[in-house]
Amino acid sequence: MSKTITLSISDAMYADMQEFREINYSELARERIAEYLATVKEKHEYFPYEFLILKDLIFSSDKIIEIHDLIEKDKTRMKDLFWVSSIFDLSLFDSLAKFLHVFAKAHPFEDGNKRTAFVCVDAFLRLNRFKLRINAQKNKTTEDEKFFWQNANHQKMLPQIKQFLQEHIIPCRKPLIVEQAIKDSIKENQQLLENLAD
Repeated sequence: MSKTITLSISDAMYADMQEFREINYSELARERIAEYLATVKEKHEYFPYEFLILKDLIFSSDKIIEIHDLIEKDKTRMKDLFWVSSIFDLSLFDSLAKFLHVFAKAHPFEDGNKRTAFVCVDAFLRLNRFKLRINAQKNKTTEDEKFFWQNANHQKMLPQIKQFLQEHIIPCRKPLIVEQAIKDSIKENQQLLENLAD
């Protein structure tokens, strides 16, 4: 037995679809929905150690500095990032929570610390088929944005950071390369990054 659902799409997307009438859009939608649901289910069955294979793709001193330099014009580095290698353990969420917590205290750059920490975490999650869903609005401070300000001011403890990450993670397609994960994170979270720069 099957069910029929209706999808709403933009006029621009519909016009594009008309150019490629040979594509079975119903089948494409079914495949994408099945893929997404499989990823959502995997969130609860996540293999806890796989992420360790990828950690050095984002969480190395050189890559963190590179991410910072993409975000912030002021390239001043205040402190070393030697501590990053000791952050990761066998839990993804514990490791990322610890990174955000310690990064705020270490304050390794003159400016851009909140933004750099966010992009590092979000880009790394993208490499693991997830990303952070953050509500950021122009001319309004959202609760999600407040979290990053409060963390930067040492008002968040590790359990609170871990809970925030777990509540805001959603599945996404894995980018083909690290640079794409970083670029997508910056592009999709432009409003948040602008707000955190104030």
